[in-house]
Amino acid sequence: MKRLFTQFSFPGGIPSHVAPETPGSVHEGGELGYALSHAFGAAFDNPDLIVAASSRRRSRDRTARHRLARQQVLNPVRDGAVLPIPASQRLQDRQPCFLARIPKDELHKLFEGYGYEPYFVEGSDPAEVHQALAATLDLVVAEIRGIWNTARTRGFQGRPAWPMIVLRTPKGWTCPPEIDGKKCETTGAATRSRWAT
Repeated sequence: MKRLFTQFSFPGGIPSHVAPETPGSVHEGGELGYALSHAFGAAFDNPDLIVAASSRRRSRDRTARHRLARQQVLNPVRDGAVLPIPASQRLQDRQPCFLARIPKDELHKLFEGYGYEPYFVEGSDPAEVHQALAATLDLVVAEIRGIWNTARTRGFQGRPAWPMIVLRTPKGWTCPPEIDGKKCETTGAATRSRWAT
Protein backbone atom coordinates (compact mmCIF):
# COMPACT_ATOMS: atom_id res chain seq x y z
CA MET A 1 0.00 0.00 0.00
CA LYS A 2 2.82 2.39 0.83
CA ARG A 3 4.35 1.83 -2.62
CA LEU A 4 0.99 2.46 -4.30
CA PHE A 5 0.35 5.64 -2.30
CA THR A 6 3.81 7.07 -2.98
CA GLN A 7 3.43 6.45 -6.73
CA PHE A 8 -0.06 7.93 -7.04
CA SER A 9 -0.22 11.31 -8.77
CA PHE A 10 3.56 11.60 -8.78
CA PRO A 11 5.78 12.18 -11.85
CA GLY A 12 6.65 8.80 -13.32
CA GLY A 13 4.12 7.11 -11.07
CA ILE A 14 0.42 6.34 -11.40
CA PRO A 15 -1.56 9.22 -12.92
CA SER A 16 -4.42 10.73 -10.91
CA HIS A 17 -6.52 11.08 -14.08
CA VAL A 18 -7.18 8.92 -17.11
CA ALA A 19 -3.93 8.44 -19.01
CA PRO A 20 -2.67 6.31 -21.91
CA GLU A 21 0.05 4.72 -19.80
CA THR A 22 -2.57 3.25 -17.45
CA PRO A 23 -4.72 0.83 -19.48
CA GLY A 24 -8.32 0.65 -18.33
CA SER A 25 -8.14 3.89 -16.36
CA VAL A 26 -11.46 5.70 -16.14
CA HIS A 27 -12.07 9.43 -16.34
CA GLU A 28 -13.75 10.18 -13.05
CA GLY A 29 -15.05 13.58 -14.06
CA GLY A 30 -14.75 16.68 -11.97
CA GLU A 31 -13.34 19.25 -14.34
CA LEU A 32 -15.22 20.23 -17.48
CA GLY A 33 -12.02 20.69 -19.50
CA TYR A 34 -11.01 17.05 -18.98
CA ALA A 35 -14.54 15.80 -19.62
CA LEU A 36 -14.74 17.70 -22.92
CA SER A 37 -11.45 16.24 -24.18
CA HIS A 38 -12.76 12.72 -23.70
CA ALA A 39 -16.20 13.58 -25.03
CA PHE A 40 -14.87 14.93 -28.33
CA GLY A 41 -12.54 11.95 -28.67
CA ALA A 42 -15.52 9.63 -28.32
CA ALA A 43 -17.67 11.59 -30.80
CA PHE A 44 -15.17 11.71 -33.68
CA ASP A 45 -15.96 9.07 -36.33
CA ASN A 46 -18.85 7.76 -34.23
CA PRO A 47 -21.81 9.12 -36.22
CA ASP A 48 -24.71 8.04 -34.00
CA LEU A 49 -23.24 8.94 -30.62
CA ILE A 50 -24.32 11.88 -28.45
CA VAL A 51 -21.83 12.41 -25.63
CA ALA A 52 -23.05 14.44 -22.64
CA ALA A 53 -20.09 16.17 -20.94
CA SER A 54 -21.21 17.48 -17.58
CA SER A 55 -19.32 18.81 -14.61
CA ARG A 56 -20.31 20.44 -11.38
CA ARG A 57 -16.74 21.51 -10.64
CA ARG A 58 -14.39 23.96 -12.31
CA SER A 59 -16.69 24.89 -15.13
CA ARG A 60 -14.81 28.18 -14.98
CA ASP A 61 -11.38 26.86 -15.89
CA ARG A 62 -9.67 28.13 -19.02
CA THR A 63 -9.10 24.65 -20.44
CA ALA A 64 -12.86 24.12 -20.45
CA ARG A 65 -13.38 27.37 -22.34
CA HIS A 66 -10.75 26.41 -24.93
CA ARG A 67 -12.10 22.90 -25.32
CA LEU A 68 -15.65 24.14 -25.81
CA ALA A 69 -14.46 25.57 -29.09
CA ARG A 70 -13.53 22.10 -30.36
CA GLN A 71 -17.08 21.56 -31.58
CA GLN A 72 -16.04 23.62 -34.59
CA VAL A 73 -14.17 20.59 -35.95
CA LEU A 74 -17.08 18.13 -35.60
CA ASN A 75 -18.44 17.11 -39.00
CA PRO A 76 -22.17 16.28 -38.67
CA VAL A 77 -21.95 13.96 -41.68
CA ARG A 78 -19.49 11.52 -40.12
CA ASP A 79 -19.11 12.47 -36.43
CA GLY A 80 -21.29 12.21 -33.39
CA ALA A 81 -22.14 15.18 -31.18
CA VAL A 82 -20.95 16.54 -27.86
CA LEU A 83 -23.53 18.06 -25.52
CA PRO A 84 -21.71 20.21 -22.93
CA ILE A 85 -23.63 20.72 -19.67
CA PRO A 86 -21.54 23.06 -17.50
CA ALA A 87 -22.81 23.86 -14.02
CA SER A 88 -22.97 27.57 -13.34
CA GLN A 89 -23.03 27.86 -9.57
CA ARG A 90 -22.43 30.94 -7.48
CA LEU A 91 -19.54 29.17 -5.70
CA GLN A 92 -17.23 26.38 -6.84
CA ASP A 93 -14.52 24.97 -4.56
CA ARG A 94 -15.09 27.93 -2.18
CA GLN A 95 -14.27 30.42 -4.96
CA PRO A 96 -16.61 32.46 -7.17
CA CYS A 97 -17.56 30.50 -10.28
CA PHE A 98 -16.45 32.18 -13.51
CA LEU A 99 -19.67 31.37 -15.37
CA ALA A 100 -21.94 32.44 -12.51
CA ARG A 101 -20.36 35.89 -12.35
CA ILE A 102 -21.35 36.70 -15.92
CA PRO A 103 -24.89 38.07 -16.43
CA LYS A 104 -27.14 35.60 -18.23
CA ASP A 105 -27.44 37.64 -21.44
CA GLU A 106 -23.63 37.98 -21.68
CA LEU A 107 -23.20 34.28 -20.92
CA HIS A 108 -25.61 33.47 -23.74
CA LYS A 109 -23.53 35.61 -26.11
CA LEU A 110 -20.28 34.00 -24.90
CA PHE A 111 -21.51 30.50 -25.75
CA GLU A 112 -22.95 31.72 -29.06
CA GLY A 113 -19.47 33.03 -29.81
CA TYR A 114 -18.12 29.52 -29.24
CA GLY A 115 -20.61 28.32 -31.85
CA TYR A 116 -23.34 26.89 -29.59
CA GLU A 117 -27.04 27.43 -29.10
CA PRO A 118 -27.25 27.57 -25.28
CA TYR A 119 -30.31 26.44 -23.33
CA PHE A 120 -30.57 27.44 -19.67
CA VAL A 121 -32.03 25.21 -16.96
CA GLU A 122 -32.26 27.07 -13.67
CA GLY A 123 -33.77 26.68 -10.24
CA SER A 124 -33.43 25.32 -6.73
CA ASP A 125 -36.47 23.01 -6.45
CA PRO A 126 -35.25 19.49 -7.40
CA ALA A 127 -38.58 18.31 -8.83
CA GLU A 128 -38.97 21.40 -11.03
CA VAL A 129 -35.36 21.35 -12.23
CA HIS A 130 -35.63 17.62 -12.98
CA GLN A 131 -38.66 18.18 -15.22
CA ALA A 132 -37.09 21.22 -16.89
CA LEU A 133 -33.86 19.34 -17.56
CA ALA A 134 -35.71 16.32 -18.98
CA ALA A 135 -37.73 18.55 -21.32
CA THR A 136 -34.60 20.43 -22.40
CA LEU A 137 -32.73 17.18 -23.05
CA ASP A 138 -35.58 16.01 -25.29
CA LEU A 139 -35.41 19.31 -27.16
CA VAL A 140 -31.63 19.34 -27.69
CA VAL A 141 -31.46 15.66 -28.71
CA ALA A 142 -34.12 16.37 -31.35
CA GLU A 143 -32.10 19.40 -32.48
CA ILE A 144 -28.90 17.32 -32.74
CA ARG A 145 -30.70 14.67 -34.77
CA GLY A 146 -32.06 17.42 -37.02
CA ILE A 147 -28.52 18.73 -37.61
CA TRP A 148 -27.35 15.21 -38.47
CA ASN A 149 -30.31 14.55 -40.76
CA THR A 150 -29.81 17.80 -42.69
CA ALA A 151 -26.06 17.23 -43.09
CA ARG A 152 -26.43 13.58 -44.06
CA THR A 153 -29.16 14.13 -46.65
CA ARG A 154 -28.01 17.46 -48.16
CA GLY A 155 -24.28 17.26 -47.46
CA PHE A 156 -22.13 19.44 -45.26
CA GLN A 157 -23.40 23.01 -45.60
CA GLY A 158 -21.17 24.69 -43.02
CA ARG A 159 -20.68 24.55 -39.27
CA PRO A 160 -23.96 24.23 -37.36
CA ALA A 161 -24.71 25.85 -34.01
CA TRP A 162 -24.72 22.79 -31.75
CA PRO A 163 -26.97 22.93 -28.67
CA MET A 164 -25.62 22.99 -25.12
CA ILE A 165 -27.26 23.18 -21.69
CA VAL A 166 -26.18 25.56 -18.93
CA LEU A 167 -27.33 24.21 -15.56
CA ARG A 168 -27.73 26.92 -12.92
CA THR A 169 -28.40 25.54 -9.44
CA PRO A 170 -27.20 26.45 -5.93
CA LYS A 171 -23.83 25.23 -4.65
CA GLY A 172 -24.31 22.04 -2.68
CA TRP A 173 -27.75 21.63 -4.16
CA THR A 174 -29.78 18.97 -2.28
CA CYS A 175 -27.18 18.51 0.46
CA PRO A 176 -28.28 19.09 4.06
CA PRO A 177 -28.96 22.79 4.63
CA GLU A 178 -26.87 22.62 7.81
CA ILE A 179 -24.15 20.28 9.08
CA ASP A 180 -22.83 20.45 12.66
CA GLY A 181 -24.58 23.79 13.12
CA LYS A 182 -22.96 25.37 10.08
CA LYS A 183 -24.82 26.42 6.95
CA CYS A 184 -23.92 24.10 4.11
CA GLU A 185 -26.12 24.47 1.04
CA THR A 186 -25.26 27.59 -1.03
CA THR A 187 -21.91 28.03 0.79
CA GLY A 188 -18.34 26.83 0.27
CA ALA A 189 -18.89 24.34 3.10
CA ALA A 190 -20.87 22.25 0.61
CA THR A 191 -17.60 21.40 -1.12
CA ARG A 192 -16.51 19.51 1.96
CA SER A 193 -19.83 17.71 2.32
CA ARG A 194 -20.10 14.16 0.99
CA TRP A 195 -23.74 14.96 0.16
CA ALA A 196 -22.93 17.89 -2.10
CA THR A 197 -23.67 17.55 -5.78
